[in-house]
Amino acid sequence: MSYSFNLVDEPWIPCIMSSSGELVHKSMRDTLEFAPSIREVSHASPLVTVALLRLLLAVLHRNFGPESKERWKEIWDRGAWDIATLDSYLEKWHERFNLFDEKHPFYQVGSLDPEKDGVPISKIVMEVSCGNNPTLFDHTTDESGFSLMPSEAACYLIAHQAFDPGGLISRDVGEPPSAKSAPLANAAVILIRGESLFSTLMLNFHRYDPVQGIPFDTHGVDTPAWERNEETEPQDRFPTGHLDYLTWQSRRLRLMTTCDSDGRKVVFKVANLRGNGFPKGFTRHKNETMMAFAKREKALEESDPWPPIVFREGRVLWRDSLAFFQSLNGKRTRPMTLSWLCELVDAGYVPRTATLPLDIFGIRTSKAKPLFWRQERVPLALSYLEDEALLSALTIALEIAEGAGRALRSASRKLAEGIVAPLHDEAIGRPANRDQVSVIESGFGAGRHFWPRLDIPFRKLLVDLAQDRGLMAGGGWEYGTRSLPKWAEVVRTMGLEAFREIIGGLDHLGRTSKAVAIAEIGLQRELRGITSRYVGRGKTLEVAHA
Repeated sequence: MSYSFNLVDEPWIPCIMSSSGELVHKSMRDTLEFAPSIREVSHASPLVTVALLRLLLAVLHRNFGPESKERWKEIWDRGAWDIATLDSYLEKWHERFNLFDEKHPFYQVGSLDPEKDGVPISKIVMEVSCGNNPTLFDHTTDESGFSLMPSEAACYLIAHQAFDPGGLISRDVGEPPSAKSAPLANAAVILIRGESLFSTLMLNFHRYDPVQGIPFDTHGVDTPAWERNEETEPQDRFPTGHLDYLTWQSRRLRLMTTCDSDGRKVVFKVANLRGNGFPKGFTRHKNETMMAFAKREKALEESDPWPPIVFREGRVLWRDSLAFFQSLNGKRTRPMTLSWLCELVDAGYVPRTATLPLDIFGIRTSKAKPLFWRQERVPLALSYLEDEALLSALTIALEIAEGAGRALRSASRKLAEGIVAPLHDEAIGRPANRDQVSVIESGFGAGRHFWPRLDIPFRKLLVDLAQDRGLMAGGGWEYGTRSLPKWAEVVRTMGLEAFREIIGGLDHLGRTSKAVAIAEIGLQRELRGITSRYVGRGKTLEVAHA
């Protein structure tokens, strides 16, 4: 009898328990049954965490819809899913969740031969070096004998299908040499967090009604990957619906096991070939529920006119928070799950005054190679989803920060120019060498010194601003009379601190000293202008809509 590891029964999902804070591995069935007493699913890799939650959502959608807000409310009020319904479903498809089934191995292709087509299992672990991929967090090599326990192999298998960046890949004769990226690659993926795993899954449990084309139109019978009898083929196709998309098989994989020195079964190789890709005409915009999108005004013919918001190196994601909180016709759309949550708030099913953690996950790649991954958490007051006056106040807060960031960059440029070209050279008309100025300015790294300083203050502002509300005499609400002036002062202070950190390593002699003085005076003037522009001298800031 061949080795078996069935995800329905075997412990493999890393769960943090609410009562003890202990990390416990649970089976898929137990994770869903005991979700009310589990605080969260938490893996060392944020990519695995979000991929596992999407897998659980696919199982739940298959069994419980919800086809309406009222159906969602029934489950929410019950506080748990009907375990009898889940048991019946998991028993019916039990063999399809076996990681090593001979014919239908879970999330794999049974006909592949990992002996012939196999590569080191590290190929599907983003944080481990393999081949010519860069090492992100460790120094594993192809020759180091890297292997995974079946429970870990299952986690990385699911994450690989969701996040693989594509590029050159193993292939059968006649297949293209490269594969398209997986659905979640190069995007910021949001997840609304609740107090328990049950509430987290429910808060991200978007309405699912394939008959009505919700959350997007179907192209045939919508089923998750494990229900299909046919093997994944190396071809482009449209998803049949939301379940197919959530369990998208971007790669044809097959795990290969061996025994380690202790006699335990471990996975050490994997066949990794091109799987399904999305055809021309399919975009994630209006199909993906957990991403925000921004319109690209001058998109090239072959590029996506509605790319998702992404993590960018050297740029904190909260600077794009408006794109996550608010849709703007023809310019940006927020994640569908947040719009659905807004509907639940309007129906009175979720408290309008609630503030929930919003986790944002993602990996950034270049030329099919991982550069970095990131997970950020911001507090989301649900009033941001529907209160235009509050969003206007947030817009002003972001403009204050952006204005200070530009002022600091301008001061850095002035400083670099002063170092390269002394004042007497400018007097006789000898301009500074632009290339030298750019090199020095880049070395100062103004953004690296400034934006991280605002991370914690901005998260506090998000909470304070939503609570800083007053009714205007003429009607309508105003926000930020207290919190925005405080924010402006924090931004001004952090801008000056960032500049002083930049100049801390300079010699402050001769022309450098003069350049520092000129740049700092200019920065202080610009920062005062930004502050007074929005808050004035002791003047109440009014942001109101009738």
